[in-house]
Amino acid sequence: MFALPIYAAGNVSDVAATAAITQGINDNVIQTTDSRNDVDRHPAAFTGLESTLTFRITEPDTDVHGLRLRVRGQYYQTLDGYRVNDPDGTAQASYASSVTLGKFSTLTVSASGTITALTSARVGDGTLLFTIDPSTTQSTFTLVQGAFTLLHELSPRWRVREGGGLLVTSTISAPPFILAGGQELDRRGLDGLQPYGTVGVLHDITPRNTGDLSVTYRYTYSPYSLDFTSSPPRAAGPQRIHQVIPDVGLSHLFTPDWLNLVRVGLSISSAPNFSDDKKPIILPVFTEEIHFTNERWAFIGVTNFSYGSVTPRLGSGPTLGLQASLVGTPYPTGKFRNMMMTAQATATRASLQASGSASTTINAVGGSIEARYPLTKGLGISAGYDVRLSTIQTTGSDAVPFFRQIVFVGLSAYFTTDGTIPVLQLLNSPFRPAG
Repeated sequence: MFALPIYAAGNVSDVAATAAITQGINDNVIQTTDSRNDVDRHPAAFTGLESTLTFRITEPDTDVHGLRLRVRGQYYQTLDGYRVNDPDGTAQASYASSVTLGKFSTLTVSASGTITALTSARVGDGTLLFTIDPSTTQSTFTLVQGAFTLLHELSPRWRVREGGGLLVTSTISAPPFILAGGQELDRRGLDGLQPYGTVGVLHDITPRNTGDLSVTYRYTYSPYSLDFTSSPPRAAGPQRIHQVIPDVGLSHLFTPDWLNLVRVGLSISSAPNFSDDKKPIILPVFTEEIHFTNERWAFIGVTNFSYGSVTPRLGSGPTLGLQASLVGTPYPTGKFRNMMMTAQATATRASLQASGSASTTINAVGGSIEARYPLTKGLGISAGYDVRLSTIQTTGSDAVPFFRQIVFVGLSAYFTTDGTIPVLQLLNSPFRPAG
């Protein structure tokens, strides 16, 4: 089913793989605007191929290393006579490792990457916020991220945490973009990069409560910036934003199944390019996470208010976000007890200040659900639904909407060395909006 000699990799504790052929409909493969500024959505049927591979290596000293790969491709057939896209797809990889450096120190490292056509991207990929593009619906882009955390125990109740990372976004292909004055902007290449560093102190207040105090520095860079408050948009020089976030956090374990994490702090940031006021921007930031895990379900819910960059070239602004992920088995007994499902949901609202009296508002909401029912030990039926709605509106102009639905059904082959592994589980990308 896959060429990688997985059992030659070391002490492999579990392995899972899937391969599927699907048939579906994408109701907005290409979006156009007519002479009256009405939006036309052009649907297409597609035939898709998809494959995933997950494995984890557990070392004798309890160090754990995990890798997940996913590849998806689609071939389109028009449903309304309008031209269709060339075949496209999505490829993702995610790696995580936890290493014990000594009696009191632990290092965790993660890396992930995505290359995808916008028409192929789904909410379940974890890339919705990076696919909001007011200039085109026909582009191919990449996201690459790496991060590390070093945790050192000072005493049984005190620890120091240091970390850092980098997020890089780039455009592989996109149509030329017309600017004010008639110039054409070639958008291919680097879109933005965002390195950060953080340091914090943690204290176990009680067996169920852990508090921490941390400071994070983040730098956001884009080689150019765009102002959509003018039509056509105008471009300016590089976007450079410095940001410092001091905050406090509290982790509370309600029960062995329920965990709650709350963070409150301040964001102190330099102003974006098109802001008339160049004074530092100071805003409160807030994050709350809820984690639930039992034998059947795993759920993570996140809500946050931050100041950050939705798309680096558009600048930064106040952002409200919601995210949720659910994976599990809906039926504990009966003939459907082996059916697996996964669901993802996300929503965001961002206001990017362009001048003293004008701003660009971005709204996006999306959801994705997928299920697999086994017919035999290694063969099953899979089906899914993906929906997204985004709007971009500048002061004094109409909102530009983008709405798309994808529905599909397919035949899925799967393999696992451990029946407890949910082989259907989507790649839970760590990409999140800055803030």
